[in-house]
Amino acid sequence: MERSRTSLSLLGSFWALLVRPRQLFATIAEGTHRGWWLAALVILVATVLPPLVSWPMVAREAREAFLKMQEEMMRNAPPGAAPSDLDQAAQFVASPLFTLVIPSITMVVGQVLSWLIWAAALYLVVLVLGARVAFGQLFQATVWATLPVALRGFVQSLYIGLSGQLIRNPGLSGLVPLPQPDFAANMSTPVIMPDVRLLLLRQVLQGIDIFLIWRLALLALGLSVLARFSLRRSGIVVIALWIVFTGISLLPTLISQWFLQTTMGAGFSATSP
Repeated sequence: MERSRTSLSLLGSFWALLVRPRQLFATIAEGTHRGWWLAALVILVATVLPPLVSWPMVAREAREAFLKMQEEMMRNAPPGAAPSDLDQAAQFVASPLFTLVIPSITMVVGQVLSWLIWAAALYLVVLVLGARVAFGQLFQATVWATLPVALRGFVQSLYIGLSGQLIRNPGLSGLVPLPQPDFAANMSTPVIMPDVRLLLLRQVLQGIDIFLIWRLALLALGLSVLARFSLRRSGIVVIALWIVFTGISLLPTLISQWFLQTTMGAGFSATSP
């Protein structure tokens, strides 16, 4: 007798992901699941909520930081530079384009690319290990497994809105405090920059929290259901891919620090841990 197929409503899918995630991934495997696109929309909205809520504070801090440099900049400004020029520059730096629009677009595009890259990587691993799963099913599972990211966005937005403070140490990054260079203190003296190893460690710790663990667990469970792998095998695959992607994400920091040390090394001094 053919096994009866189950179907979940949209609200039922959200509830199943919270309490019975295996059931949700089973409907994806059976091809009866619909509405993943709405889950993707919710996640994308939650992704841009923190920068939207924090935008007034970010714009204010950007303007204050720029104006703080104004006095020192005027001492080194070329003849004919007027304070009004610097005021206009401060308004430009703190404009919504740079403090809200560009960060929001970057986060949305980055999230979509993350879905595609994770789904493609899982698809290749599944093929290498001899299983057969449709790419679309892996993509849907990847989207649903990212729902903890949406919850993180809602929690962060709620904290920023209620406290009126920015989140300066997301994840576990507070375990690695870094000295904040004061570029406006004296532009004639070298700026002390943190050690690159601390920067890399802090960048890794920024993304580690309960929501990341939850997401990786959902990815492992989804891969186990779709590819019929053991949960242990799926967990190893997901953790290995996360390590690879995390290492790749550190490359821009490495390149930028190398650039600073080679081109402006005379004006910078690195601290050691």
